[in-house]
Amino acid sequence: RGREINSPVVTRPYEKATGDRSLVSLPELFDQLSGHLDWAAVCGQGLTNARRILDSRDSAGPRATRAAQSLRSSIDRHLSTLRTRAATDLEPVHEQIQAFEALAAAVPDRLELAVDVIGCGAIVLADPHLMEQ
Repeated sequence: RGREINSPVVTRPYEKATGDRSLVSLPELFDQLSGHLDWAAVCGQGLTNARRILDSRDSAGPRATRAAQSLRSSIDRHLSTLRTRAATDLEPVHEQIQAFEALAAAVPDRLELAVDVIGCGAIVLADPHLMEQ
């Protein structure tokens, strides 16, 4: 309960030849096993647990923070170059400096991830642009 499932039995790709473990074809058994559940509460808790697990993964939580820090660092390096140019009066860069200062101020501490819920407590981490190809 509330843990990530890593068992090959449930994470393996679906193979039509071996079937699945769905109880849809056995509605009486499904009702017996799950009739007492408050599905809204179960799904809500499942989503909370899935988000907690996702946020703890390096590919989601920590990487989003590092990406924001890297972006801000890159902007700061460019700002430093622009300020050096401005100090020499060789190039009119004051407008560029203002634009990059505004850009640096707009970078959040952590980049936001777009997370779409596709089922009860199930989250798939993927880049939707890659899935369109």
